Amino acid sequence: MDYSRQVMKLGQVLFELLSEALGLQTRYLNEVGCSKGLSVFEGYYPSCPLVELALGLPKHTDNEFLTMLLHDQIGGLLVLHQNH
Repeated sequence: MDYSRQVMKLGQVLFELLSEALGLQTRYLNEVGCSKGLSVFEGYYPSCPLVELALGLPKHTDNEFLTMLLHDQIGGLLVLHQNH
């Protein structure tokens, strides 16, 4: 629970930084409700030497305004851009 609370706080700080980067008041994105939609999805997929047996999510698109990922030394995140 504490981890989830800390991630939510991080999301609010990131919205503040994005606001500033866009030339807006620091609290703008939080004040217009962007942080109200913050949620935490936690998944753990241990490493697997056989790729065809590995667990994970199927190919998908994140529809959110902002997605934060905790990426470890194992890796595994694949990004598809223009079919590459």
